[in-house]
This record gives sequence, C-alpha cells and structure tokens, in this order.
Amino acid sequence: MKKLLASSLFLLALIALLSGCSDRTVLGNLYIYPEFLSNGQIMAVRGIKEERFNNIGMRNFDAYEEYLTRMAADGSGEIVGDQVTNTIVSDINYSPVSTWAAYASGKGGGKFSQIIVRYYPPVAGARADTITLNTPTATSFDWNPAGDGLVYSNTAGEIHAITLTGTDTVILAAASVESVAYKYGARIAFTYRDGTQSKVASMDNSGGARINTGVAGVTDLCISKVVTSEVCGLQSGAYIKLDLGTAATTSLIASFSGNGPRLAPTADKVVFEKDNSLYTQDLAGGAAVKIK
Repeated sequence: MKKLLASSLFLLALIALLSGCSDRTVLGNLYIYPEFLSNGQIMAVRGIKEERFNNIGMRNFDAYEEYLTRMAADGSGEIVGDQVTNTIVSDINYSPVSTWAAYASGKGGGKFSQIIVRYYPPVAGARADTITLNTPTATSFDWNPAGDGLVYSNTAGEIHAITLTGTDTVILAAASVESVAYKYGARIAFTYRDGTQSKVASMDNSGGARINTGVAGVTDLCISKVVTSEVCGLQSGAYIKLDLGTAATTSLIASFSGNGPRLAPTADKVVFEKDNSLYTQDLAGGAAVKIK
C-alpha cells in the first residue's frame, strides 16, 4: 500500500512539473537568391522556419514560409516584404532602369514556365504581373537594357525576347544555348554547348553579328554596367571578367566560395549566398563579408 501511494505521489508530482512547462519555439532564418537593386540595396528571399517542441521535447509543429526582403548593402535596415511561399521563387533579377523586380516561378529541375514581374519596393495598390512563357522549359532569363522586356533561354537551345505584355519572339533558334545575360549590355551574352564544353558568345539584339569568344567553363554571367562590353562570372573556382570583343579574361577573385554571385551596378562587388547566408565581397580584394 505504501509503495502504491509513493508511486502515485511521484506520478502526480511529475505531471505537475511537466504541466508547468510551456512549449518551446525555435525560429530559424535562411537567405537565398540575392540580387542588387539599381540603387545599390540588396533584395533576396528570406525563409523563416518555425519549430515548436512540447514539454517532453517532442516536435509538435513545423512550418516554413518565404518572403521577399531588402536591405542596405551591408545587411542593415532589413525590410521584410510580401510572402511568396507558394510562388517557389528563384533567380531574382532586378530591372536596370526602373523599380521592377522579376523572378522565376515554380522552377524545378532547372526549368520554369513563368516569370513574375512586380514593383519592388512595393507600390500601394500595384499588383504583380505573371508572364507565362511560350515554353515550359526556360532555363535562364535577364532584363533588356531598356527595362521594358526580358530575354530568356530554353532547353531547345534558343534565345527568346519577351515584352512585359507577353509578346514572345525567337531571336536565336536551335543554337545549343544554355544561359543568357543582357542587362546593362550593348550586346546579349550567352553560353552555349560546343561538344563537351560550355562556351561564351555574344550577339546583337536581333540575333546577328555573333562573336564566339572561345572561352569555356564560365557560369553565372552578369554584364558590367561600368564597362558594358565585359561580362563577369565563375570559371574554375575563380570569379573573372571577360571582354566579349577581345576574349581576354582577368581574375577578380582567385578563389571564390559561394553560390549565384550577382554583380553590383557599380561593378566593384558581388553579393552571393553561402550556407543559406548572404555575403558580399569586393572585387578589388579582401575577404568575403557575411551580411546576413
């Protein structure tokens, strides 16, 4: 009887102790797809993960949401904007001349069929426009220098131009194109498959006057706003610039570690993602700096 009473008292004490403990909430943040705005600020997708654990350590709630966010170039003054969890945002690209942001929607397996264009920073009462592409297999896109339309590549190896109202024109057909860059440029830069290698070329906005540089293995192309005949990108672990006319290359960051580097409008630094955090790095030298 005494043992039963002791066990009952212990159980009641344990229940009282546990009932006095509240659930524990753990929040986590990640940042992906950074891009420079034309004013030098940075926008990105911020993911917020919330986990709740009960008083015996078991997880009883798990949620993840994504938001557009912007901040100063040093990461200060962050302003979290619209929720885009269901949009599956990727490949953010900011207009060169206006307050428009564009991003691929629903990208899977490196392909997408829609681009969302919206005011950013947001404008009260303004809506986001969805541009549905003529192909469900787009692989990359960029703004044109006028900021009134886009170019994109697809798995058919083509380059298309498309207006913000959805008028789509093929400007380079069946050319084994893999990716494209145009913003700030006097010419469209692109990578294309040549046998087993990916090489860089350029052309005018009608698809003519093509120049093959012969330079291979460059990814993440960004055209310089300062020198519009130059394109920057990753090559064999280095961040380089390439003259589209002479094919001369210059190493800017000899050993680069990160994903998706985007060139600043001033062409003096890049922003990139690494381990779900944001970094910037000056092209004149110096180590990468974590800003978020």
